[in-house]
Amino acid sequence: MGKVDLKYVSQFTDRHGRTRTYFRFKGRRHVLPDPADPGFMGAYKRLHGKLLGSAAVVAKGEQSLGWLIGRYQAAPEFKALRESTRKEYARILSDIGMAHGTKEWRKLTYEKVLEHIRDPLAETPRKADTYVVVLSAVYSWAVGRRMTEENPCRGVPRLYQKGAGYRAWTRAEMEAFAAGATDDEYLIFALALYTGQRAGDLVRLTWFQWDGTGFRLTQSKTGSALYIPAHPALRTELERHKARSGTIIATPGDKPRAYARSTISKRMEKACQRMGLAGCTLHGLRTTHATLIAQSGKGSKVIASTTGHRQLAMIEHYTRNADQAALAEIAIGSLPNVPRTRSGKPAQTLANPKSRVAK
Repeated sequence: MGKVDLKYVSQFTDRHGRTRTYFRFKGRRHVLPDPADPGFMGAYKRLHGKLLGSAAVVAKGEQSLGWLIGRYQAAPEFKALRESTRKEYARILSDIGMAHGTKEWRKLTYEKVLEHIRDPLAETPRKADTYVVVLSAVYSWAVGRRMTEENPCRGVPRLYQKGAGYRAWTRAEMEAFAAGATDDEYLIFALALYTGQRAGDLVRLTWFQWDGTGFRLTQSKTGSALYIPAHPALRTELERHKARSGTIIATPGDKPRAYARSTISKRMEKACQRMGLAGCTLHGLRTTHATLIAQSGKGSKVIASTTGHRQLAMIEHYTRNADQAALAEIAIGSLPNVPRTRSGKPAQTLANPKSRVAK
């Protein structure tokens, strides 16, 4: 068992000769796994983020990247980020800071960002791009504080190529899921389809936000405050579920707990696999929600009233596969009826040189 030199970590050997490892903060000790355990670093970073609200990093003086990350997280610009964004940034900065925190931040170059930050994550392109974006935010802050003139992350090419995205479910797929789903699976399905919310907002829905006819909520990603009236099918489903806990989507049993965002996404993924519904995802129900509204002939403002989108381009992306023929029927039906009227003489127009001018 090796010793470890990390901030807030203390170790001592008990009377039985076993070395104990703790995360000590504000006079309290929190047990950590043995440093040789593969889960040690993850446990350390989780406690660091939970107790200090910031990334766990290693640093080596004011020239180190770990020091710069710490300064950024203490700055008003970082604290002004939405809570969900701060947590995501802290998690990523923790990974970067633990791996490269002792290196000199002024010596980080464009080439080194490619070699040490982006390329090692090439098998997960979106993750690789996100790490570069977050590190770029740190350097952009430093540029704004006139600590440096260079942001080595600027211009780093993205690896992720945007594809078609999450497709909408077909009517047949929705009916098949409803027929084969468990009660808890169908509740998730109904909430996603009839509210159009993201997984992160679905798991945060509470019975307190439900007034019997709809939900009042604030989206975690956009900060949009919305009131979502309940579709009759959703209202019926909610009436079947008693308020077992604060959150509507909760674990079964006597002591229900809220699910994590990733958990309900995985539950829906497994349910769809069980039923042979290839390509159907939880987020695809948000696409379905927007697409069906678009196909009913409603415009972007109506769609945004439930999805919370602020950019027209995103609404167009979500509704890109709306049935063109159905929309065309609505479009043609909205045109005025201007029938041809016959008369004995051609109508006089301003283009007719013989037309009479009223005196």
